[in-house]
Parts: sequence; C-alpha cells; structure tokens
Amino acid sequence: MGSKRSRADSGESRSSPSKDKKQKSKSPKSSKSKFPNTSSSSSSSSSSSSYSSSSSSKTSTNFNSSPFLQSQLSLKLTLLPHHLHNTQLNLSKNINSLLAKYLPSTSTVLLSYSNVKFVRNEGRIINENPYIHFDVTLDGLLFKPVEGQQLPCKVNLAQSTHVGVLVYGLFNGVMSSSSMKAGGWEWDSEKNAWIKGGGEGEEGSGGAVRVGSRVEMKVDGVQESSGLISIEGKPAGMKE
Repeated sequence: MGSKRSRADSGESRSSPSKDKKQKSKSPKSSKSKFPNTSSSSSSSSSSSSYSSSSSSKTSTNFNSSPFLQSQLSLKLTLLPHHLHNTQLNLSKNINSLLAKYLPSTSTVLLSYSNVKFVRNEGRIINENPYIHFDVTLDGLLFKPVEGQQLPCKVNLAQSTHVGVLVYGLFNGVMSSSSMKAGGWEWDSEKNAWIKGGGEGEEGSGGAVRVGSRVEMKVDGVQESSGLISIEGKPAGMKE
C-alpha cells in the first residue's frame, strides 16, 4: 500500500497510491485511502473475499405490488491492502458475494445491481484494523415478499407434516400441515398427496397437491438463516 501522512490535529491520516515511499504515521485512529469514482454492473459469479456490509434503502419502485422492487442501496464494504491494485474489480467481487443473500437492514434479497459509485474518493483504516473501509451506493433489484402477497410456486416435497415449494424457481417456501388443513386439504398417504374436498379430481384443477404441482402460496412470513430465506405461507389456489 502507499504512503500515509499523519494529521495530528484530527487523529486521521491520508493514504496515497505511491509504491516507493515509506509509511509515516503517529498511531492514527483512522486513515483515508484515495481512489477515483468508478461504476460497475453485476455478474453471476460470487466471491469469497472478506467484507463487512450494511445497507439502507433510499428510493424504491415497486412493480405493481409484486415482491420485486428497484432501490438505491448504501453499502459499507472492506478491502485488504493487496486488493487495492484493482479497487473496482475487488469491490465488485464483494458485492457479488451478496447476490441472492438476505440484507437484514432492508429485509430484502439482492438479485442484481448496477451503477456502483463511491460516496467518497477515499477509504478509511480504523485503528489497527488492516481492512480499508469504503462507502458505496448502487442501484439494486431486490426481492421482498410481504404478508398477503400470492406467489407462484412448484411443489418439490409433499409430506403429511408440510408441503415444500420453490418460489419463482429460486426461493424455498413451506406450507405447514395446519395451514393445509385450514384450507380444506387432507393428507392421503396412499397417493402421497394433499387432497381437497375428499376427492382428487383432475390434476391441476385444485384437487391434489403433490410433487410437481404448481400452486399459488399466500405469504404469511419470511424466515432467514445464514443469509438464505424461507417463505412461510398457506395455499391460495392451483395453477394449470
């Protein structure tokens, strides 16, 4: 990393990208590293680079009350000094590692992003921490299911205890046996399916829920574990 000039009056030092000068500091509490503003767009790859992040939504547009929305996010990301030779690339890797992950501060899942910008033309080093902290903004496509929304699903597990579904082919969902029974469904162990109204009827007509069935699930809530979400709901209807 480059040289630092201590600012004794503020307790901060500023870092420049020079490679030849030696570091000079007086135990600064925080330091700054200058880099020009850049922008980037997302890719499908993920990264295992170290990062810490937080996010906040500033503006959003909802697509006809669907669970998908566009919003500007603010992120706090970190890089190690050896990543500074290509700041844009390594920050993008950090953001890529957040794709399809739950962001607690906005209760959303980041699906894609674009227009990445630095809030400041510099990063900060805090105390003896080796990481350089950057504040960035980006435009994100987010997934945020809310209570009462009806989402299209495909059943991938049907048991007497619950029905497991895949929402939009991406997110796990579950309908408990109690919610199935409340909707008038009964478990048939011989057919390995939930049957409505005492009879199976035609496939896809609302008579049976089994593996492979396409259904509508009404959202009751969302659970999160290790950055992945599971949507809880109740049956809202069948799809052809």
